[in-house]
Amino acid sequence: LAGALIGFFLIKKVFGNLEAIFASILWILSLLFVFEGGNLTESYNLLFQFAILYLFFDLEKMNAYGIRGFLIGILGGASFFLRQNLIGVFLSVLIYLFLKRAAKRDWGGLLRTSALIFSGFFLVLGFGFYYFAAQGAIKDLIDQTFRFNFVYSSTPLLAKLATPFIGSWILARTGISFIGLTAFALGILRFSKVHSLVQLALIAYPVEIILSSISGISPPHYFMAWLPSLALLCAFFANFVLRSFRDQKGKIVITTLAISFSIPSLGLISYIYSGLGSCEAVG
Repeated sequence: LAGALIGFFLIKKVFGNLEAIFASILWILSLLFVFEGGNLTESYNLLFQFAILYLFFDLEKMNAYGIRGFLIGILGGASFFLRQNLIGVFLSVLIYLFLKRAAKRDWGGLLRTSALIFSGFFLVLGFGFYYFAAQGAIKDLIDQTFRFNFVYSSTPLLAKLATPFIGSWILARTGISFIGLTAFALGILRFSKVHSLVQLALIAYPVEIILSSISGISPPHYFMAWLPSLALLCAFFANFVLRSFRDQKGKIVITTLAISFSIPSLGLISYIYSGLGSCEAVG
């Protein structure tokens, strides 16, 4: 709930009310198809993902990282401890900063900002390792986090390559993957002209796909990590449509799109959770 609220208010600040409603409807409905009963690391990480995005928006607006960069590092460390491949948004912030500073040849600024972010990241890791070391469980921690994941990821290359298509197919039930891919293509073509938050989403979306594909195993909840970046891309798409029309027609079009994608999804969700159907029935 907290992640959904942060996401809504973030999108509202950047794009507006209608875009925030449209994107929130889509990603929350999509969440129901990958939630798998909840109590999963990906569901806890949604809060961290949206919080990082909000901090990024805030600090880009002020053009100063400071404490916000440190907090981004802390949240990135928390994501890492939940599961190592859940750091997509955090990693994307670092990629964005490198590209932005490198373009300006601002190496000093890149070094200072990176130091702030990584100090927060390693602070969390330090506390985590200290806790397990104090319990005499440091070997178990390394075995369960690193060794296990290496073994877990030893799947055929074909399985890894299939993961993006499986995830897109699962999320296609609400249309969010179709809209997201359309917005991604549009955003890449207009990369230098779009908002910095959209630029970050254009980086984060493929990064999340790559990270979720490492294991080559594709349970639906793995694709939960895609939703924050897809929500931003859908808001960008809605905003683009509205600005293209620049009158009441744009609002009618986007409202129609929202209803078109929402009503079928509500019907499927109702069928699944009424006890008449199951996930396999629509799989």
